[in-house]
Amino acid sequence: MAVDILHTTQNKYGQVSLEAIEFYKTGTPLPEAWHLAAIKIFSQKQQASIEKGCPKSAFLGLASAGKIKGIPKGNYTKSEDNKNYALTALEIITNNPLLASDAKLLWKIVMNGVEKSHNQQMDVVITLWNAKKFSHQ
Repeated sequence: MAVDILHTTQNKYGQVSLEAIEFYKTGTPLPEAWHLAAIKIFSQKQQASIEKGCPKSAFLGLASAGKIKGIPKGNYTKSEDNKNYALTALEIITNNPLLASDAKLLWKIVMNGVEKSHNQQMDVVITLWNAKKFSHQ
């Protein structure tokens, strides 16, 4: 029996990114779509998880660059760092799809020697990749 890699590797922020796309399809503005999706995935008692900025900014950065299917380029985030981390990760896994199963290794490659903690940005990229949600995939 084949293992569904999407469901074995995605964490809650990956789920939030997929839900945000669905909320966006209903006409909800993208930043609000992320917020509604986070509320849906996390319990109300997990306010810090709902408000966590890094995965949100990674998702909005990918959307800003026009990389997510069905979402036009736009100005959805001011976070250049998280946007750049996500775009770099997307470029890396486009060239080496095997890295779409290892968030820690992908993060290490993205950071290129800089010591910085992974903060779920790669989970968003990997989940969207495995769900085939990128424009040129």
